[in-house]
Amino acid sequence: MRMLLITAWVVVFGVARAGAQELATANLLANPSFEDAPGDPKEPPYKWEYYSSSKKGLTVTSEQHGQGEKCIYMKAQEMANQYQGIIQNIEVGAGQTYTMCASVINDKVHPLGGTAKVQMMVEWRNQAGREISRSAAPLMDYTLSRLRWESPCLRKVVAPEGAVRGIFGLHLLDGDKGGKGGLFIDDFSVTSP
Repeated sequence: MRMLLITAWVVVFGVARAGAQELATANLLANPSFEDAPGDPKEPPYKWEYYSSSKKGLTVTSEQHGQGEKCIYMKAQEMANQYQGIIQNIEVGAGQTYTMCASVINDKVHPLGGTAKVQMMVEWRNQAGREISRSAAPLMDYTLSRLRWESPCLRKVVAPEGAVRGIFGLHLLDGDKGGKGGLFIDDFSVTSP
């Protein structure tokens, strides 16, 4: 009887622990692989927003993709000092730590060039919707692989005091002379251990 109780305790504890670990690392983003998208490829996938300083160079495509059937293609605007991106606005807790990752690959035919740079960033907002601060990953450029998916991350950033929302995204900056080419983006994640 004693052995049966010990075995039952180990099984229950193991299942509870595995469940807690899964919840702790669950992706906080909705539609992280962009699978739920409208029929118009120029429209953003469900729960995502596109933004642009000028013309939008973002489309949903199945041309190149990671784990699912769809991804985002982001094309440089080819004009100086322009920017665009794909973002998702989610609830956050002040003082909590977050990690954001995505899969990216350079376009084989029209790779990034010129002064184009890519950056992962989170903008922290307070209850009134005002920006408190930003956390940003190092810039990426034309050196992104054209042959394999890479997984850049912005790791262990702490939401500042007063933050209630985080705008998590990947941004394409054309730079001071204008960017060229494009890249594919897929399998986004935001986790909080």
